[in-house]
Amino acid sequence: MVWLAAGRAVAPLGRLAQTAETVGTSGDLSRRVDVSGSEDEVAHLATTFNIMLQRLERTDADLRAARIRAEEALDAQRRFVADASHELRTPLTTIRGNADLLRDYGDVTPSDRAAALTQIQQESERMSRLVNDLLTLARADAGQPLAREPVPLGPLLGEVAAQARVLAQGQQVSVVVASDATVLGDADTLRQLLLILLDNALRHTPEGGSVELRLEEQSGEALVSVRDTGEGRAPGDLPHSFERFYRADRARSGTGVGLGLAIARWIVCEHGGEIKVFSSLGVGSVFSVRLPLARHPGTGAETFIDP
Repeated sequence: MVWLAAGRAVAPLGRLAQTAETVGTSGDLSRRVDVSGSEDEVAHLATTFNIMLQRLERTDADLRAARIRAEEALDAQRRFVADASHELRTPLTTIRGNADLLRDYGDVTPSDRAAALTQIQQESERMSRLVNDLLTLARADAGQPLAREPVPLGPLLGEVAAQARVLAQGQQVSVVVASDATVLGDADTLRQLLLILLDNALRHTPEGGSVELRLEEQSGEALVSVRDTGEGRAPGDLPHSFERFYRADRARSGTGVGLGLAIARWIVCEHGGEIKVFSSLGVGSVFSVRLPLARHPGTGAETFIDP
């Protein structure tokens, strides 16, 4: 009887030891010790052991997830560096080729010389824009904080639209301000956001088309939309619109390098907002930005700013 009672007393310890050995050998942290039908000190020890295994399992899962995120981030950085190198190589090659032409051939005609210098200037400007965009994204990846102050959006839209009209090549740029919405954020990056969206709309809208910049309020948020009558985007391209270096059709991309919309998304996210794109081929696109209001003013009468 003593032997039987002793066997029953140490049985839970045996199960605990066996489970610990199995976990140590296999690395399976999901294993648990059966503590049913017992409430003595050994059962408490087994319960504590199970709690420890549960915490280790949760920590291990968190570490695995963090490792996966780190690998994905590293892969994204490698693609980013490769894409940036490729984009920089193109203008550099063009500039070098034209410079060699002007240096090595003394009988270059005036028209060829003018064309070569024009290409050098255009590619230099393109490379300058690319470097500035890369610096902006580098600051974004580094987590550089933005200023936080009240920014009235109406005057900002009018100012940016005036700049866009200078860049327009036969497109009509109009503004509709239907709210005196104010957001909390950085005025310079919000201006950059609007210029990116307007520049994108102008580049994809032919002469005679129109681009509309609109401000209104919906559900306690400022809603800024840029609508164009341009070429539109294919359904398969829409999910990739805000990816770095993504261009749906390089033949129609003009001087863009596929970074503007990625920067736009970063600016919107830093302001706690959301950006979406709606588009149809041959009809046009609408980029919609929602930003939280710094205050909730009355909407008032709709105000039109004529182009």
